[in-house]
Amino acid sequence: MQGSCCGARATRSHELDAASWADDDDLHTALAAALDFPEHYGGNFDALDDVLGDIAQFEYGSDPASTGTVVLIDCYDQVHRYSSRTATLVADIFACRAAYGAVLGHPMLLLLNCTADLGELGGRRAGSNAVALQA
Repeated sequence: MQGSCCGARATRSHELDAASWADDDDLHTALAAALDFPEHYGGNFDALDDVLGDIAQFEYGSDPASTGTVVLIDCYDQVHRYSSRTATLVADIFACRAAYGAVLGHPMLLLLNCTADLGELGGRRAGSNAVALQA
């Protein structure tokens, strides 16, 4: 999904719903489909780190003509319920790769609809703010 305002360049947005994810395989399958991961994606956390680095370099799942890449995961508490380690690790991997993307001039943002405490991500304490989303 892409959006723009007043002729501005669009942001490449990917929206996922984690409500039905029961395990890491579901998470990796959904991320791979939403972000156009290559067929050789290994479906593990090392592979996730690799492909998010590739996205930061605009190899796939992103668009160099956009203003950046946004990933929104709704119902992320479901991930925390089946594995708090996975919930924190995925967010931390994304935070680190977003920092890499910033160095390359590619803003990357992960938005999680989650009330669980994810601890420290990318070397910083994760904050939590309630946000009312409007259609």
